[in-house]
Amino acid sequence: MHCRLRWLIATLIIAAPWQSGFGQATAEPAKPAEPVPESRTQKWEFGISVRAVGGPCAGLMGTFPVPTDWPEQQVKVVNEQISPTVQRHSYRAGDGLKQMVFDVPQLSSGATAECFITFAITKRAQVPPSDTTNLVIPKDPPREIKKFLNPSPLIEVTNAKVRQLARELLAGK
Repeated sequence: MHCRLRWLIATLIIAAPWQSGFGQATAEPAKPAEPVPESRTQKWEFGISVRAVGGPCAGLMGTFPVPTDWPEQQVKVVNEQISPTVQRHSYRAGDGLKQMVFDVPQLSSGATAECFITFAITKRAQVPPSDTTNLVIPKDPPREIKKFLNPSPLIEVTNAKVRQLARELLAGK
């Protein structure tokens, strides 16, 4: 079985429109407007192509990660390229992550099943809180938070080359 993952990234810069407000004078001085975070939109394609090379296949299931909405990120499906051999496809989500799941009940010898989804992903810079006086780093974070503070699976954060590259990238910043 031959699998390939292809990603297409086309960058479109979107300028956030500046909005001016009109209002009546009040007793309190007006607060300065917070800057609108710059946003940009990219098109990303996620998917899998499976080909039956050594003979017919049956009962295939595939899954791949897809982007999801976050406060600083909006995701919209702009295209689906799903072959007729893919009979069911759906999304599943858990722990803030999202996956596409698809089923291929039968695939004849030499045939290909494809499931590709193109997303328009609009990202904005995260705006830090205006008042940080109440924020403290806990000595022992709760268990449900600790999983977000540990290294992710298959991300080599302890690898010497990765650590050296991180130091080089952050030097002088």
